[in-house]
Amino acid sequence: MTIAPLDVAWFAVLAVLLAVERTGSRWSILPKMILSTGFVLLAMRSDPLMTTYGSWVLLALCLSWIGDLALAFDGDNWFLTGLTAFALAHAAYIAAFADQDPGFGPTIGAAVVMMVVGAVVLRWLLLHLSGRMRVAVIGYVLIIGAMVAVAAGTGRPDIWIPAAAFALSDIAVARNTFVAPGFINKAWGLPLYFAAQYGFALSVGN
Repeated sequence: MTIAPLDVAWFAVLAVLLAVERTGSRWSILPKMILSTGFVLLAMRSDPLMTTYGSWVLLALCLSWIGDLALAFDGDNWFLTGLTAFALAHAAYIAAFADQDPGFGPTIGAAVVMMVVGAVVLRWLLLHLSGRMRVAVIGYVLIIGAMVAVAAGTGRPDIWIPAAAFALSDIAVARNTFVAPGFINKAWGLPLYFAAQYGFALSVGN
């Protein structure tokens, strides 16, 4: 198996990001935005606007770029801005995956599983939330659950595996933000998140 230069670059920037995050430095925004920008450019390399699927994925990656930038700053308003951007990104991903003729049966089955998982996650998180943050997080959990369900319905591993990784990475974000802040959350959450976005960007050319 050969390793492409693009893969080497991706792993290198991710390693730098984790190293900088470990120190708690605000300079982590630089490798984070380099990765996020790189995924947008990677998707554009396949001329995504030529297909409905590619157009929606490109929009989702651009919205995720905004979300990454917002979440790099502290404060509830920044967090809610990032959460909104990612919720819209998931809506765009849902539109993209629905264009891939998802099977109704697999989608329903996955939706049932995600409802159970979402209920467990919300039961855990709501103990640590209040006010508008509770409403925002409930809405976000619902839309990312729908995204994973529709991704599973496509039957395409290059779509549903990144979708599942994205959902898992958000658990790390939630734990770090609301429950128990610490680098350990980023150590496993960031690789999952950026691997998911990398996978989505690559899927445009498949």
